[in-house]
Amino acid sequence: MKSAITLLVQQTHAKFDWKTFKHIEGDTLEQIITQLKPLFIDSLFNFSIEKREVKSFNDLPEAFIVSSLNPVYIQRVGVKLINDKHEEVDPSSLIGNEIVFIESYPKILKTKEFVEVIYQLFPKANFFLLLAVPFVLIPAFYSNLFNTRLIFNSQASTLAFVTIAFLILWGCEYGLKYTIKHIHLRKVEKDSLKIERYLLSIMPAFKQKDSLTKMRMVESNRKIIWDNLPGVLMDAASFLLVMSLLFLFIGSYAFGLFSFYIVIIVISTYMRYRNYKIYLDLEAAQQDLLNERISYYRNNKQLRFFNTQSLLDNFEHSCKKSFDSDHSLASFNFNWDEFVRVSSFLASFGLFLVLFYTSKIDTSVFNVLIALLILNGRAASNVINFVTKSFFVLISTHHLKLAVTDLFDNLEPKMVSKGLHIESINSISLKDVSITTEQAPLLSNVNLTFTKGNTYGLFGQIGSGKSTLLSTIVQSHSEYSGTILYNNFYNGMDVDPNVFGKQVVFIDPSSEFIRGSIYSNFYIRGVADVNKITKICSLVFTHVSIDYEFIFQRDISQIPMSTGQKRKLLILMSIEPNKNLIILDEALSNLAMVDVTALLQYIKQEAPHAILLVVSHDKAVLNQLPNLFEIREQQVIQKKTLLLKSNIQNLSKIKASRFDWLC
Repeated sequence: MKSAITLLVQQTHAKFDWKTFKHIEGDTLEQIITQLKPLFIDSLFNFSIEKREVKSFNDLPEAFIVSSLNPVYIQRVGVKLINDKHEEVDPSSLIGNEIVFIESYPKILKTKEFVEVIYQLFPKANFFLLLAVPFVLIPAFYSNLFNTRLIFNSQASTLAFVTIAFLILWGCEYGLKYTIKHIHLRKVEKDSLKIERYLLSIMPAFKQKDSLTKMRMVESNRKIIWDNLPGVLMDAASFLLVMSLLFLFIGSYAFGLFSFYIVIIVISTYMRYRNYKIYLDLEAAQQDLLNERISYYRNNKQLRFFNTQSLLDNFEHSCKKSFDSDHSLASFNFNWDEFVRVSSFLASFGLFLVLFYTSKIDTSVFNVLIALLILNGRAASNVINFVTKSFFVLISTHHLKLAVTDLFDNLEPKMVSKGLHIESINSISLKDVSITTEQAPLLSNVNLTFTKGNTYGLFGQIGSGKSTLLSTIVQSHSEYSGTILYNNFYNGMDVDPNVFGKQVVFIDPSSEFIRGSIYSNFYIRGVADVNKITKICSLVFTHVSIDYEFIFQRDISQIPMSTGQKRKLLILMSIEPNKNLIILDEALSNLAMVDVTALLQYIKQEAPHAILLVVSHDKAVLNQLPNLFEIREQQVIQKKTLLLKSNIQNLSKIKASRFDWLC
């Protein structure tokens, strides 16, 4: 029993208190799962343990336990269901059974909390790199040993023996670093996926248009932080070790060297700050240049009708700004390289100056001269590397905070937080709903009711509020007052986001396929029946061979499709019997009327109990809809009402052309 629960928890990738879990006792599955929730200690997700009776194949999540006297763990593998004994399970055998599964909900974090999570996820194995710090002394002592002992030894075997001994030490250092590096990479890969899962989970709640850019900033800066922190740790520890040895060998005179390095740190930090300002200027100039190029590309067919000379002059000005910033950055990099070389020379000068006075007191210092030179060079290198890597970490942390703040400050928490579950959407009622956009009134005192099994059309002028009204109904737009009730009882604000994911279809002009295979695009929309997928593809792609490679391997973006084919495929792959609310916002535009008729008929046949909301400017499309509402002057005006569920029979009289088999 606990083995099945262990597998179920592991598939969530959650941070879990396994030690306490070992001591949990219970005679039934129910007794054990009631004790699980406090054991989830994940910093990014909340987890909810749910139970459900299986009524159809669509009720089966990715992983679950069949609740019985002998609980069985089952998960999806490709298109199959596999149990914990690696046996295939027939989905029909699960109908009527109760299952237990885990749902995750992203935590709504503040900027500081998210940045803390990034640092908490830094692989702790890197602290074992401190064990490798003493190995930085190998070159110094090997060189000093050769200079003071081996050069006067006539036995080549002695040189070989000592060399092999030091090579073994280097091998130990390499083995230690290699092991830690690969532990680091495995941990980073796991935690990177966790961060990406979190950002993808809260993506529906983002409001600003540049969210993808901000997410990319989070990814790149998170990577820089994790990549540079081990170096910061090693360089700081190495510098402290080297300075300790210098104090040991030359006493208080080493304080002069230490002061010199403090000055180097201050100067190099200032130079890095200057570099950052130059980098920001370059980044802004390059972004402006990219935006200008994109605007030209979008008008590439019109370019030859523009004034060519003015066009080139304008583009040259943008290019010059970018090139000037790039020139400044190149100049800085040159100056930085020269500064590193000079600081290394000055470090040697500082050591010689110290040794000049030290040798007057104790000439034995020359016995470790080579070691001191190498150690001093190592200290100079550590200082430069420490400043550089620390600067990268601090700047990346700063950029990370900016990106996360922009994302999280405009978050819609209710779109991703756990809410009330609804078995099915039977009706939607708007009571005195007034909608605004950016504080400007759009619709006032809307009172509407949509009931299951009926089709409704909305039309109106551009900007009248049709799309915003539909977005408000499914809680994608939150700037409204009044009440939106589901099933005359549940406030739309309180409905669980998973209800929308499982029961709602929303297609508008911006809807696109997800990168991946045709099968993956069907699957994420709730369709896993390969036979149905094959039939739909055969319908849409009448002159293409529909085979395994076409459905499972080819990226959908690489399949040639007309605009009409894309729209039909997008609609067909989204419709399932478990969909209770279907919204087509201008999704039927530019389709032949025979295809529109067939698609409406298919929707009614496949999801007969669904509420169908259609927005269109096409009068021919609107004439096929029994209930029409016009949006005008901030009001929703009823134009036609025919709430007849016999609408399916009326539509079936219309010839559906090549969509006949679907119905």
